[in-house]
Amino acid sequence: MTVSGKAGTKLLALCILLCVAASVRASTFVMPTDDEMIIRARAIVRGKVLAIESGPDDKQGFIYTFITLKVQEVLKGQITQRKIVLKEPGGQYGNRGSVVFGTPAFSTGENVVLYLDTWHDGGPADVSATHMDPPGPVRAFSDHMLLDDVNDTTIAAFLEVTGSGSQLLSAELRQLGGALAVPDRDGGALNHVTAQFIYQCVGSAIDPDSTAAGRERAALVRAALTPWDTGRTIPSFVGTHEQPQGHLDPSQIAAVDQVRQRVDPDGLFRGDITANATALR
Repeated sequence: MTVSGKAGTKLLALCILLCVAASVRASTFVMPTDDEMIIRARAIVRGKVLAIESGPDDKQGFIYTFITLKVQEVLKGQITQRKIVLKEPGGQYGNRGSVVFGTPAFSTGENVVLYLDTWHDGGPADVSATHMDPPGPVRAFSDHMLLDDVNDTTIAAFLEVTGSGSQLLSAELRQLGGALAVPDRDGGALNHVTAQFIYQCVGSAIDPDSTAAGRERAALVRAALTPWDTGRTIPSFVGTHEQPQGHLDPSQIAAVDQVRQRVDPDGLFRGDITANATALR
């Protein structure tokens, strides 16, 4: 949690969960239950709004609204300051303004109960660190699948083999869809991904024992998720030639092979083609 000085108070980069919920479509929100909000919140406080001001962020240049809150009671979390500043996107500054739908509105003197989360306060350069990948190269292996028709049974099967006792460093399901699923007519042969979810795991390859244990667990995860496997892959998630690969369907392979025959008629680079991505021999 980043704390920095501002206007003689302490600035906490806090994401307010009070009214911000998962967006379903434009201007439509699904409100979480009270129990969900309590579980998700890193801190819950009761307090009084002392001041509200908007201005551009020094690092990003975007307009934010800063709400100074007098903390009267901490119901959850480790907040020790009696005065904190909440930062939320949007606001009015001079002749500039922006509105972010779903962010809560405050008024000076208002008594509030807030469900809060904490984020590192950074600019675009910090986005690459959001996933908490190591900053440098490490010895590791990975596996990956594209899944469809994911349901509660899928999740239960995934958690059973990736929970307690797993030797993997990470295992995750990422939701796809949206613009990624819409074909781009200018996007080339692989111009969209139709699967609903991507599965990826990473295991340590620092020594033979760690590698063997991790690969054994990865095989269990693959077996558990096989009923939902589409058989397709995304090239950048396939780590080795030994892993299943299927990012092109037959019509896409034919289209790419036409390009290969035109630019490499003698097949000079044919041996470096990803497995299952060409019909040329």
